Amino acid sequence: MRAVLVTPFVFASEVVGRVEVEAGFDTDYASVPRLLWGLYPPDGDYTPAAVIHDALYWHQATREHGGRPITRAQADAVFLEAMEAIGIPALRRSILYRAVRLRGGRAWAANRAHNALLGGTGTITEEVTVPVYRRPKRGPRR
Repeated sequence: MRAVLVTPFVFASEVVGRVEVEAGFDTDYASVPRLLWGLYPPDGDYTPAAVIHDALYWHQATREHGGRPITRAQADAVFLEAMEAIGIPALRRSILYRAVRLRGGRAWAANRAHNALLGGTGTITEEVTVPVYRRPKRGPRR
């Protein structure tokens, strides 16, 4: 499941400061194995936190840090913080946080390698609006 963010939004994190997710950002929401979608669908009530987490995993930096890299542990801590901010129950927060701590290393490393080929981290916009999500139209399967 993939989606494109229609408008940018910002999360004020105590861990890394201001996190900006730009319009046009491509996300898969929460990267949950299909087998677990019944309990934890990719587009659950934790979607805003998952989009923030995806952006941090992709950019691996924030403007607040002056473009300096952030760590994977910081990105995962922001995911936990964002879930708490939007009212996700403690048990579900804990399960999802532990899942990204256990399974997120490969995605983090792949994004780091991809960004290195591009010459650094991605760009982050300055505009702030309310988040709006749009699912892409389904086309023919490949």
